[in-house]
Amino acid sequence: MNLTRPTFLLTLAALALAVPARAQMPASQNPALVEAEKSRGVFSSKTGVKWIVSVTSRTSAETKKAKFSVVSQEGNARADILEPTDASDRCYVVNHTGMWFYKKSLSRPVSVSRRQRLSGDASIGDIATNSLIDGYKIASQEKGTLNGKECDIFHLESSDRTATYAKVKYWVTKGDHLGLQAEYYASSGTLLRTATMAYGNSVTIDGKPRAFLSKQLIGEANRTRYVTLLFSNVQIGSFPDSMFDPKQLK
Repeated sequence: MNLTRPTFLLTLAALALAVPARAQMPASQNPALVEAEKSRGVFSSKTGVKWIVSVTSRTSAETKKAKFSVVSQEGNARADILEPTDASDRCYVVNHTGMWFYKKSLSRPVSVSRRQRLSGDASIGDIATNSLIDGYKIASQEKGTLNGKECDIFHLESSDRTATYAKVKYWVTKGDHLGLQAEYYASSGTLLRTATMAYGNSVTIDGKPRAFLSKQLIGEANRTRYVTLLFSNVQIGSFPDSMFDPKQLK
């Protein structure tokens, strides 16, 4: 993992008969998707999550590690590097208008282009905090299973420029509505990477306990790199908008 560039970011289903979703329904209007995203720290109200994200990146040649303090709220995210300590002056911000990288030696934050967000280390950050309801519409929906669990499988397409990926295939369990796996595609239909999720954390929201994201395993489609993200020290709360303003990075 090259810490001189943006880094924070961050079994196949047995398919049944496809069932079309309502025509181009916004993903944010589907109750199962909304519930699944809550367990990944994506809320529709002004509620956010702060947690520690430990990242391990493995290739055939090396293994590298880093740790971040991450705040995510209303489709925005901010990550400050904790480790390695020689990179602790670096910060990353994602909001509805783009993604930025900043360190103290820069006079102002550097914008990360859409193309950069699709490749390399920057893509990990997008997946780690990426909302699968904001900026997406449901192209189709089908029933299936994943790891022996019944799922609704959503085929999502980007609906505006805030969505990094053109298409996403997303497995959400029935009943408890947990997102188990997501496949991220380019506009050409080429698979870019796959993320699988685990929910070993627990939080209380609106007085009710909820299983919460604890781990993501991200694999590049070309099998050259695998990244593990572990989420700990979860805090649910409301955070100031200024945290996600790149103009405030200094």
